[in-house]
Amino acid sequence: MRSWSRRAALLTDDIDVFQALRYLECDPEIEGTSQDDLVIWVEPHGSCFRIVQKKEVVSEQRSKKGVTGFLHGHLVLLSLDDFPTTPLIHGASLRRGGHRILFVGPKGAGKTTLTLRLIQEGYEFEGDENVFVTSEGVLARPRGLRVKASTATILPNLAEVLSAAPYYENDLAERIYNVDPRQAGASLWRIEKGQVDAVVILRPNHGGESSVRSVSSLALVHEVMTETGLPETGRAVAVGAIAKVIGKARGFELSLGDLSGAVRCINQVLEEPG
Repeated sequence: MRSWSRRAALLTDDIDVFQALRYLECDPEIEGTSQDDLVIWVEPHGSCFRIVQKKEVVSEQRSKKGVTGFLHGHLVLLSLDDFPTTPLIHGASLRRGGHRILFVGPKGAGKTTLTLRLIQEGYEFEGDENVFVTSEGVLARPRGLRVKASTATILPNLAEVLSAAPYYENDLAERIYNVDPRQAGASLWRIEKGQVDAVVILRPNHGGESSVRSVSSLALVHEVMTETGLPETGRAVAVGAIAKVIGKARGFELSLGDLSGAVRCINQVLEEPG
């Protein structure tokens, strides 16, 4: 697994723990970073599992699920440590033809399903969960696609990919799969810092038709702020960064219904002159 600047190797002698840890696999291409490799051991110890980093026990967990959950949180903290003073948008980042487009919306709005469909249409994937906003533009937090089993009913060609993908069962016994975007049809997986050309606010319209409309810069920044986490300190600067970076992008609102219609709408967004 990895953050922007660090790669962590997760090691274990327990085959069942190994299979559980595969849910955290994440290895995109990230150029121009100084990698600080970490080695984390997970070892059985009596009735629990010890998580060891730099010869120190950092946690003890009673189950494989607990190990995966702890290390998932550990990875998030590593990512936040890379950019401790920057805001973090809940959104997906994709590129096409040299243009970067962000999709912003609440959980359940359809970001991941739309992202998967756009990947199949030739869009380049960066991330589908979080985007850091820095003085140099934005960059996606490294993380594989997290796909619910039900997505295979919407995108049937994913069924075979999901059958081979590692998964995590949530408290409702639902399987959430970790999918490398290259296995889902992406030609590559590269994360780069850069400016945003367009931001699309997602409005779920499940079962209906997809349509898109333009929104003003002011409305766009306001909508993005509702899906943004701010740092503990320097919040005024962080808000200013959002206003600067997002305010320069073209803004749209997508009523997300049928996926084919949504793809046409997104293609239209990128084809419009800036």
